[in-house]
Parts: sequence; C-alpha cells; structure tokens
Amino acid sequence: MKRYFGTDVHDTFLQVYVVNEDGEVEGESRVEREPDALLEWAQGLTRQDSVLMEASGSVWVLYDLLVQYAGNVVVGDPKKMKVIAETAFKTDRRDAKWMAILLRAGLVAQVMVPCERERYLRGVVGQRVGRVQSATESKNRIRSYLKGWGHQPPKGLFTEAGARWMDELTLTPDQRWMLTRERAQLAFLEGETEAFDQKLCEEAVMDEAALRLMMVAGINGVNAMTIMAQIGSIGRFGGPKHLSAYAGLAPRVSQSGGHRVYGRLAPGRKLLRWALIEAANTAVKHDAKLGAFYEKLKAKKCHAKAIAAAARKLAVIIWHILHENAIYQGLDREMLWNKLTVLATKAQVRTRGERPQDFKKRIYQLITGEEWRGVAGALEVEAAAPAA
Repeated sequence: MKRYFGTDVHDTFLQVYVVNEDGEVEGESRVEREPDALLEWAQGLTRQDSVLMEASGSVWVLYDLLVQYAGNVVVGDPKKMKVIAETAFKTDRRDAKWMAILLRAGLVAQVMVPCERERYLRGVVGQRVGRVQSATESKNRIRSYLKGWGHQPPKGLFTEAGARWMDELTLTPDQRWMLTRERAQLAFLEGETEAFDQKLCEEAVMDEAALRLMMVAGINGVNAMTIMAQIGSIGRFGGPKHLSAYAGLAPRVSQSGGHRVYGRLAPGRKLLRWALIEAANTAVKHDAKLGAFYEKLKAKKCHAKAIAAAARKLAVIIWHILHENAIYQGLDREMLWNKLTVLATKAQVRTRGERPQDFKKRIYQLITGEEWRGVAGALEVEAAAPAA
C-alpha cells in the first residue's frame, strides 16, 4: 500500500507524519538529524512511498539520501503550502500532518530540484552577491563619514584619484583610523569579489549556454553564469513568458469581468531579476532597439518601470537564444570579441594550455558560427545583415 510522509525538517531533527492511500494514519515519529539515524529511517522506505519536504538551503543533502530509497521525493514551495494549510495553531506535528495530507491529495506546489552543479553555482553566485552588497554598504559608510566630518566627497571617490584625495585630507587621528579601517575592509571585499568573478569566468569557459548569452548586450561572463545558475535547464520553461514570470519580471494581473488591471511586478527569483536588470542597465546604452524602447517608456513612466520592461525583453531574448539556438539580432561582433578578451584574461585560459587568441577565435566561432575576421570583417558582416 502506498504511504505518504509529511516531513517537517529542522536543524537537529525531522518531524514525520505518515498516512496511507486511504487517508488513514500509519504513524508519526521524530528522527534525529544524525547520519546513522537518517540512514536507518531512509532504509525503511520503499519504492511505493512518497516523501514531502519544504524547500530550504539545508534540504538537498537529505533529498539526495531519500531518493535512493523512496519512490517519490517531493520538495514543496513553503509559501504556497502555507496558503493552503494555514492554521491558527502551529506545531511541528501539525505541520508534518498537513504536509502528508497535501501530498496524498496532490496539492503540493513543487519547486525545481537543482542538480549538484547548479547548487554549487548558486552558492558561488550568492556569495559573490553578498560581497558586492557588503562593498556597496562600505562605500556608503565612507561617504557618510566624510560628509559628517565636513568634507564633500568628489565624483570618482573610489578611483585612484579619489584615494589620493582621501590620503591628503586633514583629519583627526580618530577619524583617520576609522577611515583607514573602512577602506581596508572595502579593499578586502573588492578582492573577494574579483576572486568570485574569476571563478565564475572559469565556469563560463566550460558552459556553452553561458557563452551564447554573451552575444546579448549587457551580459558578460560573470552575468551569464549568474543567469544560468538561476535558470538551470531552459527546457523546463514552456516559453519566454514563463521565464519572465520565473524571474519576477511579469506584472501582477487582476481581472474580473471585462476589467483587467496590471499592478506591481509579481515575486520571482530575486537573483535572476537582479542579474537581468543589471544587464538591462548596460544593454539600453549599446543596443539601439532596446535603447529606443527604454527611452520611449521612460518618457511615459519612470526609469524603474522602463528598465524592468527592458529586462523582461532580455528574458525573452535569452529564452530564444537558449531554446532555439538563435543568434542575437542585435549582435555587436566587436563588442562580443572584447567580452571574450576580458573572459580569457579573467579565466586565465593560458594556464589551461590554450593561447588567448586561439581561445577567442574558437569561442567566437562556436557562438556565432562565423570565423573572426577582425573588426573590419565584423563591420562588413553587420552591414550586410538584413534589418531586424
């Protein structure tokens, strides 16, 4: 007989509730989250059993163990499950019970289970974003300190010229100590960010999908890997609208009768939306069509709404590139070559036994299907291309 296991996962234990296919209670238990105890419990599962857990950062190791024994292991979206099973009384036992009931009824909103490589890349991307955000906070503190001490920070404060300006300021010993410590913290964070950038570029060199995304204006090696880490396999998205919604770039819709109202952006994958908006901010400056679209919308609304709409267009472009192996219509071949130059440097391709020039030519042909014939040749190709 089939059994359905609701599993409320905690740091030190699992609360388990079991019902059979007739809805009858088979039992409940508390399993300590220790290797021996988990293995013993997992070995008691059969291929007729289904197990449900809520998605969290620590659930994947347990998932990898359970799929070896249970017939079906489901990872549910905790927010959507909460909407269905919300109750005034919340205990671990009740949570596990509701999970078992929802699993048996087929009412679980599942999340995509990333493979081991995707989990690793998401970890790298998440740590890099954390360093970038901390660096931004450090820069803001430095500006705040300087203003509080009566000094107006110039433009380019964090360039070499800005560093010399800070070195020459007249400050008290205590102020100089605080500024020195904050600048040292910023230098450390920027060095960490560079290390993560190098790692992501090394990964991009081996990822054909990420390399193809570099055709798009605003997407370099680091951004391409950030996007791919969040997307995973493009095959799981039924169309460009699905990808846009997953990224949190589709507006909320309220429709009743003949009235339809579009609201704020619906929630989605935060890091994917951030990466696409970062790319869009650059793309609108280099892609003529996307730039014209952005400027027209910005004149009617505002920068935030216009750049979100441009990012949504980038999501559509990305879906077509990955799903159909399409060539980006706004491809700037010279810009792509320059991106590959930066990628070759950051990924240190020379240490892999390949000359940077040979690497760039090989990847350029892989991406575009053309041989690199220099800047003049790239301009000739673009001039001969039909208008989009």
